[in-house]
Amino acid sequence: ERVGKHLIAFGETPLPIEFEPSTLKTIGIFDYDDNLKKAKIWESAHMKRDPADGALYNFYIDYGRKSAYVIYKIEDNTTSRKLLTRHEVSEPSYMHDFSITENYVILTAYPLVVDPIDLLNPKYSFIGAHRWEPSRLTTVYVFDKKTGNFISEINTQAMFAFHHINAFEGKDGLINLYLSASDNADLVVKVGETETKYGHVQLQKMVIDLNKSSIDIICLSKESYELPSIKENLVGR
Repeated sequence: ERVGKHLIAFGETPLPIEFEPSTLKTIGIFDYDDNLKKAKIWESAHMKRDPADGALYNFYIDYGRKSAYVIYKIEDNTTSRKLLTRHEVSEPSYMHDFSITENYVILTAYPLVVDPIDLLNPKYSFIGAHRWEPSRLTTVYVFDKKTGNFISEINTQAMFAFHHINAFEGKDGLINLYLSASDNADLVVKVGETETKYGHVQLQKMVIDLNKSSIDIICLSKESYELPSIKENLVGR
């Protein structure tokens, strides 16, 4: 991803690496020009660039006694993260990806959750400390993209997805969100134990109705559907 004039390789752990574009040679660890947290967090590796103004959006999970989903924005041609919102939760969900639309930032908190204290226990790996609790359902959080203000929190069926495909706004308070989703989290909690690489991951459409605080899930394809991508100028549209 391009941050300011720098090209950066991102993962979920907070160690962004700058590289030289023509040779792919590693330059070193990239450091943001801000005071937001840079360590002991879990960050989405999939920044979203707004095609309207080139700004980047992302979120990270801040673990602690009061854990939080922290959403930030990086203006185009800058290297400073600006805090949009900090939404506190007791047991954070494992989330790999998220979506933006013209007006919103959308997080999908699946019922794969962790007690932050368990992350300190050496008997657990990071993902091994998480628990699949489908009775919690999936919580969809919607925030105002410009102000960071909380808009809505809506529960829907238990599911898990590594990747969002895209989201865009329809008429009358509807948001259409496309996911490569499964009805359980076996892809991550049982990695290496299954023969099929992307078994049961389907192309699904989530229709979020902000007026009715409701969500409908529509399966668009039962074929295995993973590692999606779209053109950057269509993000959020």
